[in-house]
Amino acid sequence: MNAIELQESLQLDAGPKSVTWLKNPGDLLREIFVEPWGTTLFFLPKTEYVVVTEGRSDDPRTGATIELGDPITVWPEGIKSNRIYRADGSLVWDDDRPSEVYKLLDEDVISAARCAVDDESGLTVATFVTVPSLAPFVGSRSDLASLLVEHGVLTINDNGTLAVPGKRHRSRRGNHG
Repeated sequence: MNAIELQESLQLDAGPKSVTWLKNPGDLLREIFVEPWGTTLFFLPKTEYVVVTEGRSDDPRTGATIELGDPITVWPEGIKSNRIYRADGSLVWDDDRPSEVYKLLDEDVISAARCAVDDESGLTVATFVTVPSLAPFVGSRSDLASLLVEHGVLTINDNGTLAVPGKRHRSRRGNHG
């Protein structure tokens, strides 16, 4: 998808904006800082992202500064709106008040997701949506598991299963990891 197709698919207005593509080509999550908001995100493996910054017609300053390193730091510089999307058009982060993303990631969602991951061994991003206790939350975002991983609420183990960060989980073989 190119920038024009993305703009059309996201139904962005025609004002001044900048689109910056970022890709995590690796097999592991990639830590990203979004400044000056102090937000930490984790880009999914083998996934492309788009930083969209919007300005106003009377002040066309837009863009994003990317500081390469470990972690990567993204400085969106739009004065009207700053957003990060997955290349499929799913909103991952925004600086809106109230944020469209953070409305979805309330304490009820976080608690239910962590409980489901603790209770259901072997859950993956793909199977997360099948857990009955998560149905009320998944209905609004079928990519909820990805969003929870991107915001550090959940993580992905080496074997591809979801986990709660910082918790040691026992695998079916009894090994800890």
